[in-house]
Amino acid sequence: MPRLIVIDANIWVSERLLQTSIGGAALHAVVKDEGRIVLPEVVEREVAQVLSDLADKAAATIEDKSRFLRQLSGRDMHILAPSREAITASIRDRFDKLAGILERVPLTIEHAQAALAKILSKEAPCGVNNEQFRDCCIWQVALEAAARREVHLISGDLAFYEGKKHDGGLATNLIAEATALDRNVSLHPTLKSFLGATAHSVHVNEGAIKAAIIAAVRMRAHELAQSKEADFEIGACRSIDIRGYATPAESLIAVSFSISWDITRTFVEAEGNRFVTGSLTLDGSCSYAPSTGEIAGVEVSSWSKSADKTGGGTTTMWSADWARQFEPGQFRRL
Repeated sequence: MPRLIVIDANIWVSERLLQTSIGGAALHAVVKDEGRIVLPEVVEREVAQVLSDLADKAAATIEDKSRFLRQLSGRDMHILAPSREAITASIRDRFDKLAGILERVPLTIEHAQAALAKILSKEAPCGVNNEQFRDCCIWQVALEAAARREVHLISGDLAFYEGKKHDGGLATNLIAEATALDRNVSLHPTLKSFLGATAHSVHVNEGAIKAAIIAAVRMRAHELAQSKEADFEIGACRSIDIRGYATPAESLIAVSFSISWDITRTFVEAEGNRFVTGSLTLDGSCSYAPSTGEIAGVEVSSWSKSADKTGGGTTTMWSADWARQFEPGQFRRL
């Protein structure tokens, strides 16, 4: 059934303008269903700003590392990275290439007025001392689109969720608003949850790729276990969840994974060693070729680490690593 998909800025950013394996699967699903992606102006502008800023940070990191290598090697070496102008142009070009399935929606005075009303009433996606102007505009665009057909809003922003929890579903007042207008808006925290909910999953031979995925991300897991001065050690793999999704290339399947490890931190004390236990979970995606059994493009998109109070709570961060190709002359020397 044709659907309209509204994708929030956080998803466009984390899925690299839908150029990850899961992003490709989502595009394939939209095209297959003869759907459309609704792109609010506030989202497009935010995505361009955030990705350009992330590219600048990535370039600064490369510059710092290359300086370290120059000092160690004693050799003059330079690494090229795309300029901010090249990044901005590439982002604009990506949206233009998707124009065939995009519905660009400009910011209107009606969107702004509706957003202001929610800010003043402190209703979700706003709250007390929490003025979410852009989220309010996105919601209005989703409501307008739902007047034509079913809408799926994909956002990791907790402001849309009841109790500000992803498993809480759409906020009660937003459900009431959509129901009063007889409009159907579904909410999903990730592209993979959207794909799963709309029956776009495909079977994958988990046994054939579990070990390969675990091996590919184990070093990253080890680094994250020891980050934030926590110095945890990786233990047994507690669980791994793998889901497959169809892509435009019949020979490739997009795979999302969630892997959890037991982690342990040892404290040496006078009365003996004390152990703090917890878990580390990595979420990410890759491509899988069933004909060869090979995986490629393994990427960790987010992670969380939890331990008891002595170990220090839970923390989550998103990866901002990404790479693109640019034309000659569109590089900065680092």
